[in-house]
Amino acid sequence: MIQTVANPKSYPKYSLAGKVLTAVKGTISMYDPDTMHVAFKLAEDQPCYQYALRVEGIDSIENKIKKTDLNTLSEAQKQALFKRRDEALAYMSSLLSSTDLVIKLGDMDKYGRILSRLTTSNGVDVSEDLIKRGLVFPYQGDTKMTLV
Repeated sequence: MIQTVANPKSYPKYSLAGKVLTAVKGTISMYDPDTMHVAFKLAEDQPCYQYALRVEGIDSIENKIKKTDLNTLSEAQKQALFKRRDEALAYMSSLLSSTDLVIKLGDMDKYGRILSRLTTSNGVDVSEDLIKRGLVFPYQGDTKMTLV
């Protein structure tokens, strides 16, 4: 049994910040263009665990968009939104299956995902590349984008 301790706020938060992983192509599972899952060992003698990663510096169109948000859009706006999301998904899927990535881990976000910076094996920053291609929006942890 694991036992808790008194005064939990007096202890440092657990963090993987500063650790760097090399993800071999095909080993990352994507949820949407800015959220993915990866499994790794923290030490060689420990079991492998799955972690959710939040790609730092970008915000993408979510896979599940609230109906109330969609109701405010015209049909043309909805189609443009879905097209942009699908292009971002296709690009990220292609990238994850075709190249190794270097993942620099940061702190956790409010949802428990590890904020991460992804770089391709040839040095391309994935967040900057997605923004440059117009597939996602820049995001620095402030207010999330609105759909229109």
